[in-house]
Amino acid sequence: NITSLSDAAADRTPLTFSPDGRYLFSTNEQGQPMRWDVSQTPELTVWLLPPDFGTSVSQSIVISEDGRWLAAAYYDEVMIWDVATQSVYQQLTFPEEEQSQVTALAFTPDGRYLAAGSNQYATDESYLYLWQLGEGDPEMPLWLGNESVQTLDFSRDGALLAVGTQHAGYVLTVDKLVKE
Repeated sequence: NITSLSDAAADRTPLTFSPDGRYLFSTNEQGQPMRWDVSQTPELTVWLLPPDFGTSVSQSIVISEDGRWLAAAYYDEVMIWDVATQSVYQQLTFPEEEQSQVTALAFTPDGRYLAAGSNQYATDESYLYLWQLGEGDPEMPLWLGNESVQTLDFSRDGALLAVGTQHAGYVLTVDKLVKE
């Protein structure tokens, strides 16, 4: 059985299901999160962006395992949304001198941290950032060379982070990335 969501979703590439499978999330060309209730006939809800945000296409979208947080990457920043209230919880930005494009996102299984892979425009270098939700600055970025970050995934216990780049894969120990 194939269900078409709508013409508005036809060209959306980042998609993710909620942990309970009831909702499918995407973004539109203005970067607004869109949520379909797919439990019956798909019903679309479009969330509002902050007034000063402008327009930007989302590069990646991910939901936390508990379904509480939705993160969407917009070139050089990440918005974290509170799913229950459909409002922005936190806006994460990269240092201005880095001119990065966020290419991959992943939440730890407990939803306390968000990992973001980014590629710098000027140098073509890739970095991994780890933010604790509710905190402003990321942990120290980890340089990954000149490989574009393609995918990120945490192990079920949150102890390891898999990083897939264009030509290599890495497994990192998360506690070594977090400041004490």
